[in-house]
Amino acid sequence: MARLGLWHFPPLMLLLLLLGLFLDAAAAAGKGKKWGGDGGGLRFRREGGTFKVLQVADMHYADGRSTGCEDVLPEQVAGCSDLNTTAFLYRVLRAEDPDLVVFTGDNIYGADSTDAAKSMDAAIAPAIAMNIPWAAVLGNHDQEGTLSREGVMRHLVGMKKTLSRFNPEGVKIDGFGNYNLEVGGVEGTQLANKSVLNLYFLDSGDRSTVWWIPGYGWIKASQQAWFKQTSLSLQKNYRNEEPRQKEPAPALAYFHIPLPEFSSFTASDFTGVKQESISSPSINSGFFTTMVEAGDVKAAFIGHDHVNDFCGKLTGIQLCYAGGLGYHAYGKAGWSRRARVVSVQLEKTVSGEWQGVKSIKTWKRLDDEHLTTIDSEVLWNRGSNDSYEIAIPIEWTYIFRTATYLSVANCQGGAGRIMTEAEFRMGTASDASYSYLCTSCVLLVFSIVIVRIKKEQDALSNVTLCKWAWMSKENVCNVCAVWALPL
Repeated sequence: MARLGLWHFPPLMLLLLLLGLFLDAAAAAGKGKKWGGDGGGLRFRREGGTFKVLQVADMHYADGRSTGCEDVLPEQVAGCSDLNTTAFLYRVLRAEDPDLVVFTGDNIYGADSTDAAKSMDAAIAPAIAMNIPWAAVLGNHDQEGTLSREGVMRHLVGMKKTLSRFNPEGVKIDGFGNYNLEVGGVEGTQLANKSVLNLYFLDSGDRSTVWWIPGYGWIKASQQAWFKQTSLSLQKNYRNEEPRQKEPAPALAYFHIPLPEFSSFTASDFTGVKQESISSPSINSGFFTTMVEAGDVKAAFIGHDHVNDFCGKLTGIQLCYAGGLGYHAYGKAGWSRRARVVSVQLEKTVSGEWQGVKSIKTWKRLDDEHLTTIDSEVLWNRGSNDSYEIAIPIEWTYIFRTATYLSVANCQGGAGRIMTEAEFRMGTASDASYSYLCTSCVLLVFSIVIVRIKKEQDALSNVTLCKWAWMSKENVCNVCAVWALPL
């Protein structure tokens, strides 16, 4: 039999055949292709339409069996070690079966570790052994041992099953471990190849590197610039690429040290407990405002203060502690170590198609006999009417430190030397220093007043504009220095 070639088909039939092949290829590209987002293949589950994250904070792992426990009951002391931390992590991983584990810093306690790399391997081992993807950021203790801060992060990104990244490629940025992950929709659905949930990870630093600013580090301007650009790009793609979406995909942020805004709550404003002061930086670098302006972050999760485990909502963003998990970390005798779970739920159409994110829920697991679940709550619902009210603490030490920090950060060529706090109080600084400082203070107070009066989300633009105008080189008023001294 003669072989049948394409030229034997009538032109119309050939055209229809080619069109059919094209449509098949297009369909395969849409629903059948593997999710290639920046997230190592993370996606929502078809069964239930969920994506679950387990947050592990402050393990403070050191040398395993030879490392004792802190702040446990007298009857728990004997035989208690880092292995208790490992055992609890295994228990909660089996119970929750998360899609991702996030280690939010102080994963090891470097000062007590004889080999930082081995300690980190042992700390993360349960997630690897159970074949669960994981990501990590650094705390303020990880680098205190045999590896530098950079060295610790390089070790993390080389470990098995990790989705951790050293830093975004081609970006000049402060710190180590600033990156984002994308979570794709359910395979085979219209949103299979779109990131329907975004995760941001940032290095909040360890200690302040500015000699006259005491305390902990903060999220720097370069990190915020990267965050804003990444958020803008993700939102643009989500809205403009087919199938187009009306609202941005929600996002979660993970870092170690609490922002100053974590101090904004009273006991009636949050779910959970506050049993110690908020150990935030002594200056406010503005990252909370940056997140609010971006509009996609619905919750930020931290560690650092081990016996705080609350979530409180401020300006549309939930600010959440995890509570300490590690037994070598300080805690409170009789108060169970714990971990935070976040479950993100997709919306389902009448026809059974999984859509974008519908809600974000959270709860905590305790290391007790029953692995008790507590404080279950909804952090966010799509379509909920968030009330935007900026809560900025009017506290003069805060104003002084924030204003002078921003003045230093924006001062070009050292034209105006910034005074110390002692000079500020004694009135012995130069006229130029007072000019710079009072410009900063006046504009800061002015921005706070605007926000307090308007109580609208768009008032944030005043804060942003003011933030960049704080370092005006004009001597706006000589009286300002006299006015500021008694505060």
